[in-house]
Amino acid sequence: MRPGEAETGRRSARAGRLRALAFLVALLSCGGAWPLSDLSGDWLDNAADNARIGNLTFTKDTIRIGHVVSYSVTGAGPFGSGQLFKVIKANRYPDPMGCGPNGKVSYIVVQPLADSPGTRQQAMRLIFYGGTVEPDAGTIDADPAVCEVHPFGRLPPGGQERLTRP
Repeated sequence: MRPGEAETGRRSARAGRLRALAFLVALLSCGGAWPLSDLSGDWLDNAADNARIGNLTFTKDTIRIGHVVSYSVTGAGPFGSGQLFKVIKANRYPDPMGCGPNGKVSYIVVQPLADSPGTRQQAMRLIFYGGTVEPDAGTIDADPAVCEVHPFGRLPPGGQERLTRP
């Protein structure tokens, strides 16, 4: 072994352990759910051409879809790997995404989707829920109070490529 090789190896191993520890801390700090700061901004409608509802703009207290509907929301906490939002009100009546006993969306679930292989695009789906009680993360996919499930995507912050529709 040449002089300095052992020290370089120890520094490299220490850096690897620090990166793993930082990843673990970041994972635990968000409770397994997507941090709200990662949701803010504009998202492109990723549905097939005949099923588009419009692009999504997300702020801390508003979810706006296209130029048609916006929901005033409040965070209701983590929901599986995503976030749950309680709808305070919609700006349109009747609610175009609504269903359930009141014909309105009562909760919106935001869930991350796996990144597309070979792309840098972030992806998520919104679940519009019209039930009278808070949805359950374990049974949401089969819940009859789900009004609509819709995909959205965007480049992560700092992405230079222009995001285009599929």
